[in-house]
Amino acid sequence: MPDVARKLKIKDIVGAKFVKSDDEPNHIVIGDLKASKINLIAVTVGSEEAGIVLDDGTGRIEARFSDMQRPALGDVVLMIARPREFNQTIYLVPEIIRKISPAWLEYRRKEISDQSFSRTERLLKVIKRLDKGSGADVEDIKSTMPESDKLISMLLESGDVFEVKPGRLKVLE
Repeated sequence: MPDVARKLKIKDIVGAKFVKSDDEPNHIVIGDLKASKINLIAVTVGSEEAGIVLDDGTGRIEARFSDMQRPALGDVVLMIARPREFNQTIYLVPEIIRKISPAWLEYRRKEISDQSFSRTERLLKVIKRLDKGSGADVEDIKSTMPESDKLISMLLESGDVFEVKPGRLKVLE
């Protein structure tokens, strides 16, 4: 199965856990998401000997490369890259890098602003959405988000969710 380049924010990449593996590509883990390729739109804000520094408004990350043409400072670029780690610092190794219109930066911000990588966060959002005041029906939750039994149990135990009456859940806010 081909690697999909995941659309991510720099703050999520920098805060991710890097996993080095022999049986699958090296990747970062953000919540339940594994990303061995990243699709990033950012502005070139710095230049170093080994690469460039990128900023998308959420953070900064270094992209290291040798034989590719470097974008100029201030260029908005679309980059498909693989994450790597050195001294507990994640950086990117670009496969493709193209200069694009600055309007795409705002489009990407809107595109991924609501993205949630944690199944727990998604489940809490589903419960809030289905709750019309008297709690969300457990069966409706399970039909909206299959395989959520263990997560529901975990949220009940942690106190993030409570049962208003049998079979109806509410998020503790």
